[in-house]
Amino acid sequence: MKNRFLGAVVLLMACSMNMAVSAQSILTQKGIAYRYNGKNARTPLGNVSITCASANATVLSDEQDGSFNLLFKDRKLGDRIGLATVKKRDMIVFNQQAVDEWSVRKDPLCLILCDADEFEQQKLNLINIGRREAKKKYDHLKDELEKKLQASQIKQNEYEAALDKAYEELERARKHVDQYADLFARIDESEIDTLAQQAVELFNHGEVEHAIELFEQGNYMEKLKEDNRAIQQAEQMIKKTEQAKQQAQLDRDAHISSLKAQIEAYKVQNEWQKAGLLLKGLADELQSLPEVLAYAKFCQEQQEFGEAESYYQKYMALVEVDKTHTDYQRRISIGYDNLGVLCQRLKRFDEAESNIKKSLEIRKSLFDELNNASLEDLAKSYNNIGSLYNELHRYDDAIQMFKEAEQLRRKLYQRSKTYATFLGENLNNLGSIYWNENKLAECETCYSEALALHREAATNGDNDKLEALSLSLDNMGSLNLKKHDFVKCEQFHLEALAIRRQLVKRNPQAYSEQLAYSLGNLGNMYQTTGQLDKSLSMYEEALTVFCQLSEKYPQAYQTQIAMTQMNMGVLYSVIGNTNRSIELLESALAAYQEMAKQKSDAYEPNIAMTMDNLGMAYNAARRYDEGLTVLLQAKEKFGNLAEHIPTAFTPFLANTLNTLANNCLFRKCYADAERYARQAIEKDTSQTLFQTNLAPALLFQGKYKEAEKIYRQYKEEQKDSFLDDLKLFGETGVIPNECEEEVEKIKYLLNE
Repeated sequence: MKNRFLGAVVLLMACSMNMAVSAQSILTQKGIAYRYNGKNARTPLGNVSITCASANATVLSDEQDGSFNLLFKDRKLGDRIGLATVKKRDMIVFNQQAVDEWSVRKDPLCLILCDADEFEQQKLNLINIGRREAKKKYDHLKDELEKKLQASQIKQNEYEAALDKAYEELERARKHVDQYADLFARIDESEIDTLAQQAVELFNHGEVEHAIELFEQGNYMEKLKEDNRAIQQAEQMIKKTEQAKQQAQLDRDAHISSLKAQIEAYKVQNEWQKAGLLLKGLADELQSLPEVLAYAKFCQEQQEFGEAESYYQKYMALVEVDKTHTDYQRRISIGYDNLGVLCQRLKRFDEAESNIKKSLEIRKSLFDELNNASLEDLAKSYNNIGSLYNELHRYDDAIQMFKEAEQLRRKLYQRSKTYATFLGENLNNLGSIYWNENKLAECETCYSEALALHREAATNGDNDKLEALSLSLDNMGSLNLKKHDFVKCEQFHLEALAIRRQLVKRNPQAYSEQLAYSLGNLGNMYQTTGQLDKSLSMYEEALTVFCQLSEKYPQAYQTQIAMTQMNMGVLYSVIGNTNRSIELLESALAAYQEMAKQKSDAYEPNIAMTMDNLGMAYNAARRYDEGLTVLLQAKEKFGNLAEHIPTAFTPFLANTLNTLANNCLFRKCYADAERYARQAIEKDTSQTLFQTNLAPALLFQGKYKEAEKIYRQYKEEQKDSFLDDLKLFGETGVIPNECEEEVEKIKYLLNE
């Protein structure tokens, strides 16, 4: 049976900002534009154009002192300013992250620009350095391993495993080098100490090892700890002057900036463990919201789910300490949303729903139509709760949430094409609901637009945008399988598979799961089209990938493993290996039943589907009593599901009723077989295959005329099935003695 894999939810991250309260209806926000001068002090910069949608005006900075004023209506101190557009010929914004986080405040806003060509040259230089260093590290490790192998210090399998791990690190470095080169290029050298400035200069000239030595020589983590102790002593000691405290704070800020520069250098060099240790050190030492959240996000990206959850909880605790802060609601919504997404990933659905709903309600209350960040925050929460409801088969609720998110993201897309991927994600999610409900026209409308958006966004070769494109391709493949257009189905699935194999080569840790989804979809298509060897190969590779991923966090991959086992079980039954089929299906059923102890609603369809397939396998193995037991359970479950979502589950109920009819024939319960076959036909009149059980059920009860009518009516479509079944019924002793003559008449009729 068709099992479709859905896309990932979006993890929301944001940075905190300091705010103060004001009751003014019109507020003037001052700011100063500067030119970045490297190690030297920044200088004021005039004629810089600054536009803010929330201020509804464009201003120019003063030629003499770089100052500018933004006027806001109905704004108060602490409110986020939102999207700001800055223009100055041949220059770009150097402190872009700070500009993105601007809020209305008492202190002037700081805007720093730098020469665009110099910045791009510097960034390209860093990218080349990062790639070269990563390759150098890989080559060095490879040489060392080869020496050990030749000296018989390690075995061949140990050599291969170590070399594979080194190659994965090399690919991860290549994936992230653009991002971290950009961050490193934006390090403000005027904010770090002399030693760190020397280290940055060395790094920019490609002397990476010497630069790292200087950073480590700076011992900034210990200095940061000393600064904090100095601050605490300054506060406790009455004789200490305020000037000493302020100096310690300045020193601490310089060391924090230097430490962050060191972290970015580690990332560019692919030293993830060192970067993680320093990020953890910053979070633990500073106990600040941005640092704790940054480390939690880093852990999530590295698939360290336990550590990520721990630091998300620390983030929440820190937010609660300052509940009177003007930005409290936005801060706490970030924590709830991140925790909710993580809980859903770990199949803790009740916790996930509780957290995401809290975030959604807060973001509704903070919604600002003019603020793009506010629109996107709310859209993400709608999307995340919709994804959760989809996984729980609450399709009506999911559709409502996805449509709310779609409405917001269409507005964002109209403002900026950079939101194409987000809108495409929503359309894919909405289409998946229509797919489940067999609303193929609505599904195709969503999937087609999503595919066009993702093709548009993926032209730059960005890994995440390519993954979004591959998801759209897989969805279109699944849709065409349901439409029985097998040529297009294979084309879409193969294109998705090719992209995901390419992505896995770049970063196995990040994209192996998506590769397994594509393999499963292709396996399903090949099984449907009778290409059983290809199908089995796809399923086996998918199962291997899921099992490898589950070694560290089994709860995150239980569903995928059970689904693949079920698909393979059905395939082995078709092949004729009933023992292996039953083994796999029983394993899948046990896994689903265990998962259902935590949240039964999420797994009822999976359990019912597995029971139905297991019942067919028992029938094939002539274990009819066991087949009857699980098929009756499947019938009850599909019946309950069909009452709530008829379009999605009535076809499954009809299929189970038909399988029950077949089971009853082999148990010589002909009246029961007739009853179940008629119920199956009533539920789904399009399936002429169901007639192949109704006809013999009537024939074996002596209702020859009724049976003959069915055999004649469906002879052209089902002749081979009719004859094969009658042969099998004869071999297994199902045909009553008194009906043997009538059976021969039917055979003659079918062979005419």
